[in-house]
Amino acid sequence: MTRVIRITTVKVLRIFFIIIVAFTIVAAIWNLWPQKKMEIIEPEDLVVENTGPPMAAVTTPAGPVELLRAEICLDIAQDRPVLTKHSFDKNVDYLFCFTEFSAPEKPVTILHRWRITGQEVFEKKMIIQGRRCRVWSKRHITSKTGGEGRVEILLGDGNILGSTLFMLL
Repeated sequence: MTRVIRITTVKVLRIFFIIIVAFTIVAAIWNLWPQKKMEIIEPEDLVVENTGPPMAAVTTPAGPVELLRAEICLDIAQDRPVLTKHSFDKNVDYLFCFTEFSAPEKPVTILHRWRITGQEVFEKKMIIQGRRCRVWSKRHITSKTGGEGRVEILLGDGNILGSTLFMLL
């Protein structure tokens, strides 16, 4: 005995409508479900932790201060420099000077002194303390600014710990 199933246009439209509604519900649930965002990391963005000797070390009354790393970059994300370079387009909005220290448990004052074409343009005073300190300063760059730049890293008493160079093209 064979059964004949008649499919009318109305039945086809109902099935199509049910499939569309089911797909919409699944898509809405998928979008609301918390998902871990994947981040694409370019090879030049990879952060290599400094494991070598310090760039400079100075003994202060609070204890020894070591400059482990000083870099100019375009941004800071999760306390790490992003897009570290030595030359930048002068049309960037901001540049960051990222520094990493090994400092005593007592607070120590440090300065980031920004110089562009030999002129001091900005100075930021910061307090560091603890075994592994990461601090940074940010400088707004105008399109008129150009040439060679330097950020000097100093202790509060004027002793120079180091510097890092950059070029605005």
